[in-house]
Amino acid sequence: MIGYLVLGVAFVIGLAMILRGLRGATGKQAQRWLWQSMAAISVLVGVFFLLTGRPGYAIVPALGVAVALLGLAIDAALGPPRKAPTSKVNTRFLRLVLDHRTGQVTGYIIAGPFEGKPIEALRVDDLVDLLMLYRREDPESARLIEAYLDRTSPTWRDRYGPDGQPKADAYTATARPGGAMSRGEALRILGLQLGATADEIRAAHRRMLQEHHPDRGGDPDVAARINQARDVLLEG
Repeated sequence: MIGYLVLGVAFVIGLAMILRGLRGATGKQAQRWLWQSMAAISVLVGVFFLLTGRPGYAIVPALGVAVALLGLAIDAALGPPRKAPTSKVNTRFLRLVLDHRTGQVTGYIIAGPFEGKPIEALRVDDLVDLLMLYRREDPESARLIEAYLDRTSPTWRDRYGPDGQPKADAYTATARPGGAMSRGEALRILGLQLGATADEIRAAHRRMLQEHHPDRGGDPDVAARINQARDVLLEG
């Protein structure tokens, strides 16, 4: 009778250990709990055989204990998986993470234009506009954006001047009917900088449209792009 009681206790304890270990555990933690549960159950089963006068059967749970201990020893020798070394950098405008193994930079814009957007989701012209803004507002953020551009778009300096403007004429590059327009293009068409207010956008739109209105001999395509630039900046 006592032997069967011990066996019942063994299974209850083993089941409790397994459930406790698996609850919210990672794969590595669950594996370790299973080894420990196997060892505990094997010990109690061995005690059961001894108490019931069948010591010869104790060899089976003894093997179970040996296997469980071996598994625990292997897990301990291998240790937890190594995490990739990373560095976190926070500035006034940026929150970035650098993976030292791959060199990849990820993170978010945390203030100002494009707030809340992942840096990797921004276009090159948007990043260049941010670089110009950060050079005025926060040199540390500017250095990070410049380094990010150098890594992800090595030829950006060949396409943009020191002031952030495209080296090709703004109108020959962007004054084309139809097609999507980025915020960077819109800012350049209206002669504005990143961070311009709604009133500044409207004033620049009126000024540019007066200069290029078709009724005054201007190019209709250029006038259309000026209107589109206003809409992108005010509605985007």
